[in-house]
Amino acid sequence: MGHTEPSALVPNMKGLEGAIKAGMKEVTVFLSASESHNKANINKSIADTLRLFSELIPACKAAGMEVIGSISVVMGCPFDGDVPPERVAEIARELADFGADYLMLGDTIGVGNPLQTKRLLEKVLPVMDAKRIGLHLHDTQATALANALALLGMGAILLLVRNMGLQAPWSVIKFVGAGLFLSFCSMVRGEFLFIYAFVLVFLVVMG
Repeated sequence: MGHTEPSALVPNMKGLEGAIKAGMKEVTVFLSASESHNKANINKSIADTLRLFSELIPACKAAGMEVIGSISVVMGCPFDGDVPPERVAEIARELADFGADYLMLGDTIGVGNPLQTKRLLEKVLPVMDAKRIGLHLHDTQATALANALALLGMGAILLLVRNMGLQAPWSVIKFVGAGLFLSFCSMVRGEFLFIYAFVLVFLVVMG
């Protein structure tokens, strides 16, 4: 097993200044795959956010940091409903072009199903190597485990699974040789997801 590395959310250049002062080696830039959610979350359009990131991500890289590009509501938005996987892939491609080292795809409201997961990854995998793509799942409708298992059918070698407690920020823990890393999040079923995590690791390692 590898080591843990703290990761700071960096929404703008001022945030980057703080991350540099804190000695961060890994940062996360974030936006949403729907206009309404992005506006509600960071008060910017997707286009304006990407223009900012075209300068912010290279600046993070120049400061010696690894960058995670996090995209929210990739399988459904509470305001706009369905989110086309093609839109997620377009945003992912821009983040990769700007220099992001990893992509984290968030099913923010937990509406995804295994078929959506498969279709989404089919669109995003051409953008970045599977070893650098993660999925942040919420178990709102008890589909997180099924979505995770869908990843196994897509050639994942090893999954990183992380259970999060109430109001705890999510982070990435890296396994040596990880194929895809996976972040689990649940507000009310933490114990179940904790069990799921061990089941998945067992399946991957022993399988």
